[in-house]
Amino acid sequence: MGKPANGEVFERLEEVGPGTYRLTQKDEYEGPSEGVTSEIIRFGKQHLPEDIRLRALRLRNKPQYHYNGTLAGPQRDPAWLEIVDDFSGLLEKKFVKLTRILDYAKNHALRDRVGSWINRVD
Repeated sequence: MGKPANGEVFERLEEVGPGTYRLTQKDEYEGPSEGVTSEIIRFGKQHLPEDIRLRALRLRNKPQYHYNGTLAGPQRDPAWLEIVDDFSGLLEKKFVKLTRILDYAKNHALRDRVGSWINRVD
């Protein structure tokens, strides 16, 4: 089995019988043995061990995410769901552009029923 540099693996197997292959010590530049009509070539990187310890990294117990007030908005605001549903209908008919959703929401009849987070979005 050949082991090129950089942790790469290169193996050549030659057919010795129907469906039976033998591992050779040949590299990628050598020709097949005489009478061989079929080969299997396997190449790639060696697998790293599954248990790798990185002591220089520290994982936070509670990941911190930026929260801008719109996350999970539909769960809090059924009115927002209806505004988005109306907007998607217009979007499918190509009456509006996707980038205009906030302008559409600010002028929608249900705007006053949406939570206060919409006033902070611009």
